[in-house]
Amino acid sequence: EAMHLFDLDVNQVKTVLHRESIVHAMIKHQSGALIQHSAPNDMHYSIEYALYYPNQELDYEMNPSDLGTLHFEELSFVRFPLLQLAYDVAKQQGILPCVMNAANEAAVELFLTEKISFLEISSIVLSEVKNTINRPRESYQDLLQLDGEIKKKILSQYS
Repeated sequence: EAMHLFDLDVNQVKTVLHRESIVHAMIKHQSGALIQHSAPNDMHYSIEYALYYPNQELDYEMNPSDLGTLHFEELSFVRFPLLQLAYDVAKQQGILPCVMNAANEAAVELFLTEKISFLEISSIVLSEVKNTINRPRESYQDLLQLDGEIKKKILSQYS
């Protein structure tokens, strides 16, 4: 998401685990200073901020005391195999990021409706990406169609 929203190369994006889920983004300046975007732990606020900046009116107010103690940890590609996959498909570009996202959304839906276990999410996503031949991205409409096809395929396998 950050790559597309801010026109970044995959090598400019680093992910860390933040258990409090209050800091949604950080930017490191050339000077080494970090600037963070903090919001309540609900992604709706961060997405709204990114989409409508600088013309949004926030419907929340953050105070320094709301932040409490913040913890950040390096993420393990071994423990989080889909994170490694996300970096890999971002480097390859083409349709694979769309495939990964669609498969993940379908798998999460299956988990939330108790049709699969939590650990099955990653195997479904990994399998779908592995079994897709990458090709250049085409139009936005083509990506939307691909997204729908992948979701339908995965969901139908568990209905």
